[in-house]
Amino acid sequence: MHIAILGGSGQMGQECIVQAHHRGWTVTALIRRSGSLDHLIPLGENTIHQIIGDATNPHDVALAIKDADAVVHVVSVPLFHPKPTTLYSRTTQAVIDARPHTQAKHYVVMSSAGTHHARQALPRGIRQAYEYLLGDVADDKEREEALLEQSLLPWTLIKSPFLIP
Repeated sequence: MHIAILGGSGQMGQECIVQAHHRGWTVTALIRRSGSLDHLIPLGENTIHQIIGDATNPHDVALAIKDADAVVHVVSVPLFHPKPTTLYSRTTQAVIDARPHTQAKHYVVMSSAGTHHARQALPRGIRQAYEYLLGDVADDKEREEALLEQSLLPWTLIKSPFLIP
């Protein structure tokens, strides 16, 4: 199995790489900064490949996913990030646009951000803090989910508030 991980240098991406390695899979990770996965390369010098690029650029995404059986999107922003963000929806659109360049059969989006329905269930004070810190993220995740629904690709959306290795 060969998987492409978009956002491979983040916490979720690194954990996905480690888990894929334990299963004997080959990984191509699209990352922003050279060297951000160097500590993982000894796990599998021939099975972990890095591509430096932008997950919102369909050309860079196409390079990362061209030989993949599965595409895993774990791109995220830090808690304190420039606002508003459109990173999630732009990454998903880049995957959709790059689709003709791969034969991948599985597309996975992992997320820990709550969208509108999840925000409404929070107690008022917590909801206000959430809106202040991550409201723009949740808004963009809603845009992303609309793209997923409109796409003909076989998406799996994983929403987990806590991802603990």
